[in-house]
Amino acid sequence: MIATFTLFAVTINTIPLLIERGADYGLAAISLGLVGFGQVAGRFRYPSLEQHSSTRSRTVVLSASGPSACG
Repeated sequence: MIATFTLFAVTINTIPLLIERGADYGLAAISLGLVGFGQVAGRFRYPSLEQHSSTRSRTVVLSASGPSACG
């Protein structure tokens, strides 16, 4: 549940974060589009991952690929 909240928080705050760091609106919009593309691609890829891996290994891979709380 916390990982889901974190992933959505990163998605929602992508544009303000990039603009605050000096990026223009076009680059911020492109980065948000890439996040959306990654989410859609992940939804198509997950069933294959589910068939070829165990629950434990998926949990480790998906947790490691999410945003880090350290920073």
